[in-house]
Amino acid sequence: MKPFWKAIVVCWILGNVWSLAEEPVDNQVKNALVDIAKYENQFAGQTSANPATVKRSLKLLTLTRQRLDSSSNKTHASWIEADNRYNALVAHLNKLLNPGGSSSSATATPAAQTAAAAPARQTVSSSSPASNAPQQMISQYRVRIKKIIRDINSRFDTMDKGGVKPFQDPEYAQKFARSAEMFQESIDKYADYKTDPEVVTATEASAKFTNMVNFGKQHAAKELAELGDVQSRLRSIETQVRE
Repeated sequence: MKPFWKAIVVCWILGNVWSLAEEPVDNQVKNALVDIAKYENQFAGQTSANPATVKRSLKLLTLTRQRLDSSSNKTHASWIEADNRYNALVAHLNKLLNPGGSSSSATATPAAQTAAAAPARQTVSSSSPASNAPQQMISQYRVRIKKIIRDINSRFDTMDKGGVKPFQDPEYAQKFARSAEMFQESIDKYADYKTDPEVVTATEASAKFTNMVNFGKQHAAKELAELGDVQSRLRSIETQVRE
């Protein structure tokens, strides 16, 4: 019997290695797997945990669920693996919140929990209208977006007081152009929530700021073209005075 069981173990290992070797099909799946692995390591082997910690983890995992649901590659092996591991993890965390459940369910391994949870999750992903609902932004993201809006308005006030004339200075123009790029880069991180009112406000403020920067640069270039090379003329006058 030993060779027989040894063959089974080898096949099981090879099968799992093949699964783990599957590269994430897109960034949504990749990021979801990173989240899942973090919580798997945090709660691995635990039969009890601080309820507040578990609830907070479950709340943060809703973002992971949104990442998976937003992927358009739900038939790919890496997505299915992430979905199964997510369901097993959530089931395990729910058991930690409800340790008074049946002993067989409470001690079930993540693999056993996955078998029971996966079919239900697949149904929601493929047919439930809830999976197409707009994503809700968590509170810490909303705080960051509001700060971006404040930073744009503050920077806008600084530029507005200076008007367009300072844009004749290349360093001044470059400074505000870089600010415009940084604001947009920060907002792009929340593309998954582009319909959220706060993100819409931030996007509009960034666009207005960028337009004003471009206007200042164009207006300054026009004035410089009309005046000619002022610096060259000043150098010429200085040379004449010395002579």
